[in-house]
Amino acid sequence: MSRAELAAMLERLQPGAATGGAAAFPDVPAAYWGAAAIAHVQVAGLMTGNPDGAFRPADNVTRAELAVLAGRLQPQKASAGASGGSAAAPDDAAGHWAEAVIAQAVASGSLPALPDGTFRPDRPVTRAEAVTALNRLYGRGPLSGVRPPFADVPASGDAAAAIAEAAVAHNAFRQADGSETAVN
Repeated sequence: MSRAELAAMLERLQPGAATGGAAAFPDVPAAYWGAAAIAHVQVAGLMTGNPDGAFRPADNVTRAELAVLAGRLQPQKASAGASGGSAAAPDDAAGHWAEAVIAQAVASGSLPALPDGTFRPDRPVTRAEAVTALNRLYGRGPLSGVRPPFADVPASGDAAAAIAEAAVAHNAFRQADGSETAVN
């Protein structure tokens, strides 16, 4: 998933939020397809550029960058361990520039560790991971009982219910476990 694609998803999830017009990044021309979305997330303080001023719209979003976004969307949900201290990041995130926000994202469940217990902070985020994380951050889904509308998303796949939640227009009934069932 590219940084511009993530910006477009965030813009859609933030209806009515103020936009800033054209993005203030030298590598995002005004005519670029994602310029308005990039400006939107910049003004909202959700995504920023590099210290050199570049946004890098075509670059892949990393898991560390998604953890930073999770921290910006849920700063009040910083998790503390049972002893009152900060939660620890997975071992492969120790010493990483985003170690603290990775620990917060893992502890809150917004971006959990991978099944093998690692986080892989510099690994590109898949679309399925991004959709699943955004659904969690916005209190949405997963949606059961509906097949995702994309041929490349198997109904039995791990992310099928998260993708259906994000892509299928529906009214839903929220189950006690937090999942949703379409009712329309």
